[in-house]
Amino acid sequence: MSDVPTIRDFDKIVRQPRKARIAGEEVDVTKIPSRVTLEMAKFADNKGMGSDETFYKVLELVAKACQPSNKKITADWLLDNTDFDQMMDFCEFVLEPIRKRAEKAEGAEEKN
Repeated sequence: MSDVPTIRDFDKIVRQPRKARIAGEEVDVTKIPSRVTLEMAKFADNKGMGSDETFYKVLELVAKACQPSNKKITADWLLDNTDFDQMMDFCEFVLEPIRKRAEKAEGAEEKN
């Protein structure tokens, strides 16, 4: 065994930029904060919510994902400045990498 430490610089991980423009505002959701991702995972495990409550919770989480790059984006802002289809497409775009990661994890669990 060697006494040389293994060092891995996670700040050098390059992600493909994920930016969107919505109602004249630009947001960068390349890096969604871990806290928001964990809230989304916890929320996905909570099956007892009604559809209205679910919709507003998803909207809040999407807005939280946008906050680091654009403080203007809130759930209320999205509701007031977009039409329904635009807002839903935007939510799908923001949540896409988290959904893909969850699907990948499910596939790995099924193999075991």
